[in-house]
Amino acid sequence: MRKAKEIIEKDNEKVEVVEKRQRKKIKVTESMTEYLIQMARYRFLTSEQITRLNHSMGTITTVRSRLRDLVAGEYINETVIPTKKRLSQNIYAIGTKGARYLENHVGVEVKKFYEPQEFEDLEYAFMWHVLQLNDFIISAKRVEEVNTGWYLDSFMHDLEMEDKKIRFEAMKQYTVWNGKEDVVKEKKESTWVHPDGVLFFRKKMETGKIRQAVYFVELDRGTEATGVIREKIRKYYYAITSGVLAKHFDIPHIHGILFTTTSKSGDRVKELQKSAMTVLGGLHAKKDIIDLFLFNEQEARITGIDTKQTFFAPVWKLSLKETPAIALLV
Repeated sequence: MRKAKEIIEKDNEKVEVVEKRQRKKIKVTESMTEYLIQMARYRFLTSEQITRLNHSMGTITTVRSRLRDLVAGEYINETVIPTKKRLSQNIYAIGTKGARYLENHVGVEVKKFYEPQEFEDLEYAFMWHVLQLNDFIISAKRVEEVNTGWYLDSFMHDLEMEDKKIRFEAMKQYTVWNGKEDVVKEKKESTWVHPDGVLFFRKKMETGKIRQAVYFVELDRGTEATGVIREKIRKYYYAITSGVLAKHFDIPHIHGILFTTTSKSGDRVKELQKSAMTVLGGLHAKKDIIDLFLFNEQEARITGIDTKQTFFAPVWKLSLKETPAIALLV
């Protein structure tokens, strides 16, 4: 729970007074219970995100009132992140009491919950990463509203997979000096890949058959060095070509690895495309593998990411720059 802070003068020194809010006894409604379940799944959520998950944006005042009650009752914690211009929206995470409530009254096991100070002390970069990933997943959950027959059947979140890294063997190049020149050699190494998210879309066809599209999500904030991005792409290549990635998730096909960037540099997508072609070209990857790596810019507003534009419009760029952009769900 966020604490109210005040600076006072005492003995000619400035002293910070921390006053803890009084706990409020509240009745946890059905809507509040749903918010708690979603916080347990998504880890961090803003009031705008909770509204988009459950209601129309016109109800956000009501949502914020319910969240204030949950904070006052100590079921959830809240904090803000400083930005250049102002503080961020309030960010909420489930607390000890909220986790206990879900386990005792709903039967939902909460893998991670936060004490108030623990929540306050989290790194801002980590929180931004999770919040922006959540924006993308929430947008995916709303594809059903576009009325094309597609819907998000299920998804896996980064934080649900943090203890379940997908392990496999890959070839790694290294250089040795033979007395005259550097020689590039290869060796097998045991490595792993950890997606930020996995989206399982489905659509019922007129024949009655179910069509499925599975996309792996990598959220890029423009902060990772080129070497880190290239290593990530290399690992995905071996996870795909070895069959380990499809086998791990029990799926017949992988439809794409989505690199969605929130960077505002303007050139980040080009940088990602170049990294992909450098790595995949060096590995002599086949075109069908190269075409699995897709890139796009993510612009989140208070109303969320534009679902129709993101999933149904041809805005996803391939590694080969001259190849036309494609839509994800057709």
